[in-house]
Amino acid sequence: MVKFPNTGLDDTGHVTFAALFGELDDVTPYTQAGKKHRLAYHELFDVSNLLDDGAVAPLDSHRAAMNKGNSLFHVDSSFNPRRAGYSLLRAHQLPPLGTGGATEYADTRTAFDELPDELKRELLANDYVACHSLYHSRKTAAPGFLPGVKPEEHFMSRHRLVQRTFSATFD
Repeated sequence: MVKFPNTGLDDTGHVTFAALFGELDDVTPYTQAGKKHRLAYHELFDVSNLLDDGAVAPLDSHRAAMNKGNSLFHVDSSFNPRRAGYSLLRAHQLPPLGTGGATEYADTRTAFDELPDELKRELLANDYVACHSLYHSRKTAAPGFLPGVKPEEHFMSRHRLVQRTFSATFD
């Protein structure tokens, strides 16, 4: 993790900076069903607790319920067909110190290295593919808000469970 405090970035600067690292994701596939996108750029995912009018979403709102899925362990954009290389997060406003809002990070390379050797050999030998649906995490975290949704009936991304190589080039 790299942290840049007090950058002064606005949405335009955020998108411009993020594009230096490669092709950006686009929220358009997730707004096709009529969900309004609050932000000016389709490359920015709105994971805030704000409603369309800028008001804070009540705790019993659909918006708050869907955001509960983010509180489960997750890997950013794992529901997308294209694997994310980086996530560049920008906070518009932070909660007062000691009141929450923490983002936790895990180093999956270290986690893999610390697995028992037998399990590592099995994972590498079988080259497992993991599937993930955005609906799975949302329904798991807030089942009452998606009563008729069956995650297994929706698109699931598929990614190799163990990905040992990654390369990036920068100009």
